[in-house]
Amino acid sequence: MAGDEAISQRAFAERTGLSRSYIGRLVKAKKLPSRKDGSIPKAAGLRALANLRETRTEKKSETTATAKASAKLKAELQQAQLRERIAKAKQRELEVEREAGRFVAVAEVEKDARKTAEEIRGRMLAIPARLALSLEALCAKGAPKAAALEALLADEINAVLAALQRSRFAGATKT
Repeated sequence: MAGDEAISQRAFAERTGLSRSYIGRLVKAKKLPSRKDGSIPKAAGLRALANLRETRTEKKSETTATAKASAKLKAELQQAQLRERIAKAKQRELEVEREAGRFVAVAEVEKDARKTAEEIRGRMLAIPARLALSLEALCAKGAPKAAALEALLADEINAVLAALQRSRFAGATKT
């Protein structure tokens, strides 16, 4: 760079619009070329300064991209943490409800329903056999009255319905 005109650091600072002290720091950090007397080769100095600015711009855009990615990850993490807190709160509410006796395991309800259905089925199937003798006795006394037959059938049906009411969960209401 023998043909490159050298100018003072002050003149270089004025030409580039930067402060003299900033140019001095760049020279000291060897980010700008300089000669033994401290002067700066004009063309080489301008190229070095352009490279520095380009590098800073790249670093800023990398930093900006990193910051955006970081912010996005942070937002996603916060959303995940919020969903986790909501799920835990719902789980705690269910546990409280279960402890208070407001919720019952599905298996318990199914077991009780099966037992009740079996009892009702058995009682309904037993009606004809149980009533046959009673009806025969009524008929032997003469033509049975409709009211007597109705009372006999009503008693049997009410007995079956009473078995239904004895179900563990019959009459349970939602709270």
